Amino acid sequence: MNGIGREIWLRSVDVPFHRSFRSFGVPVLAPFHISFAVTYRCLNLCQTCQSFKKSRMRELTLNEYSSVFDKMTFSPFCATFTGGEPFLRQDFGKIAALACKKLKPAIVMFETCGDHPERVRRVVSALAGHYSDILFIVWISMDGTGEALDSMRGGVPGSFESALKTYRLLRGSPATNLLVGFNAVVSRYNAALAPKLLDDLFMLYPDLVSMDAAGGAESLGVAGVDVSPTAEEFATAVEAYLEKLNALRGRGEIRFMKRLLARRAETALESLRTNDRAGNCFAAHAYLYIDPRGSVCDCPVAAREMGDLRENDYSLERVLKSATARQVRKQVNSGVCACPMSAPSMANMFMSPGGYVNLAGASM
Repeated sequence: MNGIGREIWLRSVDVPFHRSFRSFGVPVLAPFHISFAVTYRCLNLCQTCQSFKKSRMRELTLNEYSSVFDKMTFSPFCATFTGGEPFLRQDFGKIAALACKKLKPAIVMFETCGDHPERVRRVVSALAGHYSDILFIVWISMDGTGEALDSMRGGVPGSFESALKTYRLLRGSPATNLLVGFNAVVSRYNAALAPKLLDDLFMLYPDLVSMDAAGGAESLGVAGVDVSPTAEEFATAVEAYLEKLNALRGRGEIRFMKRLLARRAETALESLRTNDRAGNCFAAHAYLYIDPRGSVCDCPVAAREMGDLRENDYSLERVLKSATARQVRKQVNSGVCACPMSAPSMANMFMSPGGYVNLAGASM
């Protein structure tokens, strides 16, 4: 059994407790998946993400992240580093290394636009080489190819070539614990081109391709903007995507991610069709989103604040046990929100009995 498969089976004992936590609110459990947005700074001006408008906030420093990690007495299954563009931070490699050393997650994911090829290669190669027990996955955002991507990013010249260079540099790594993939976000702006986008991305032979439906998100500065594709447009993209995804071959880690990504796309489509949730949402329970200033939120879409790490002596546990956090969890459970966004999807699938068995079987 590979490392991810072993970790998944070990985590099986947590599933009923997490489901109980969501239903009854006690006992308060550590999150399964945490996303750390380390900056909202970005060089691009994407229509589906305007995080750059929020980039003036006082970001957590390297020392502050060290304090946060020191006080976390648990290891999340997955830690995602996102932004903005996380690799814009000169100290990002050190932040990620601290998380790997102190938290020891099974999976570490990086989301990047690929604008800094050499920096991405240097940071990721060093981490993958030093932490061989961790599976690293780099997602390069690609909402288009060629000049279409440059246009989608606000007319920034050379965006596609930079992203492609980042991909090629990472694919040249000898690390066996590194997967490199593309993330295609389908929105109202590129839905008509989605089939061609998918053709282009799969023809580059990445380890994985993920596909998401764009949606309004508070953390991305587009909460009040209608950026989602129609259900009909996304259905066409999903059909093409699943056919290509199923044709990918690989070891247990890739099979595990394929199951997750397929279900993620299907769930997003169901949400677009019904304008409702496609199952229980475990945001604020098994999934957390922490913004650059240290605000702990349920997810990047609603971004309901559960507490501030600076105001709680950098103790995530103290935040999770607060009255504010309990209130946010009640709001999540009430079903007042629904979205096609993918942030809590890994936690949601794990906490579903059928979903867990599906993922566990794929990882063998």
